[in-house]
Amino acid sequence: METKIKLVASVIIPAHGRSALLERAVQSILNSNSSELAEIIIVDDASETPIVLNSLRECDQVIRLNKNSGAAVARNVGIQAAKGEIIYLMDSDDYFIDRDFVREYDAVGDETTLYYSNISSQLYKSDFPLEITTATFFSSIFFRYPNICQTSSLYFHRKANFRFDESLPKHQDWDFVLFSVLMQGKAVERGVGEVFFDRGDRGSLSRAYAPEKSKVWFNKLILAGKHELIILKSIEQVKFFLFGRYPKELGVLEFYSTSLKLLTFRMASIYEVLKRIYYRNF
Repeated sequence: METKIKLVASVIIPAHGRSALLERAVQSILNSNSSELAEIIIVDDASETPIVLNSLRECDQVIRLNKNSGAAVARNVGIQAAKGEIIYLMDSDDYFIDRDFVREYDAVGDETTLYYSNISSQLYKSDFPLEITTATFFSSIFFRYPNICQTSSLYFHRKANFRFDESLPKHQDWDFVLFSVLMQGKAVERGVGEVFFDRGDRGSLSRAYAPEKSKVWFNKLILAGKHELIILKSIEQVKFFLFGRYPKELGVLEFYSTSLKLLTFRMASIYEVLKRIYYRNF
């Protein structure tokens, strides 16, 4: 009788078209150590043409959604379908550089901890801290460690039962870390491995002009801030980083007074302020 192989990992990739980039992501998984013990789950978010990849194996699966529902829904569908012990999240335009599924499975301690890997991009190579906490969260993501906890760097044990907020059109990864993990009293720690975070896609949602989509998450923070002092204390910083480049969202006086305050208290860099001044003028 054939023994069924235990899957130590499931890699969840939401996708909407972009088959060439998706193929690159899949190949990076197949090239990782112990990839034979990992399944690849692609959630096709109602692409115009159904996704078909020749590189997928018998243990892998493509789940096609009937309507375009967004990355948060697609990730939750993939997480629900996962059979591996450790769940890895990946965006279709990123790829693994250093991943060893058995090594990382063995290194997972608390089954309720969320782990993030270091990342590289066209611009930099990260050196993230050992952990982030609720108290350091906003300064970490906005100032000290840009792109920390970016979606493609995250992994966790299936038993943690983490889920994304499907009502958010943007900033789902930040919300996931803050509300689904940290605010629930769970730890967020640096794991192992390395991921390439591709900054070459100029058409990605994170770069598009869409302040109205950021407002959904901002309003959620405002509401939570009524009960959580740590969030309330960070609202000015959040507003600056989300809306500082948009004059209609952050007026001249508020922009410059907030900039001065954040620079004084080392909550923003001169580079970030100058970058927003540049965008405000174009």
